[in-house]
Amino acid sequence: MLSRFWLSRTSAPLRTGRSVTWEFMVPSAVAETHVREMVRDRRIVLEWDGDERAELKFEQRADGFTRVEIESAITGMTVDEAVAKAIEATQGYTLVVSNLKALLETGRSAGLVEDKAVLITEKQSTDNPRQS
Repeated sequence: MLSRFWLSRTSAPLRTGRSVTWEFMVPSAVAETHVREMVRDRRIVLEWDGDERAELKFEQRADGFTRVEIESAITGMTVDEAVAKAIEATQGYTLVVSNLKALLETGRSAGLVEDKAVLITEKQSTDNPRQS
């Protein structure tokens, strides 16, 4: 399911205690993802190498909607690096959740994550032009 709205590939389904490899839609963007906790329809806690952790909470509301809350924590950085990373993570999670919402409501991805991956790839190639 994750590859329908967030990733290009994952090595295995998420399960508590399992580590999986996530390949993102940006070429060469790969992360070893550690599933620390999963409570179906309630909570997922993930960690990545480099002291990064995310907790995703899901709350079913009386009106039939689901509230999603994401807490992200990163350690081992300067204040400026942490602020930049927090802004980047906020933008990323907003796109991922919006893309998931579109998928659940229409059966199709809105292409938001894919479009952002294209922009990141273009910026990377502009910042690091190939030497001939």
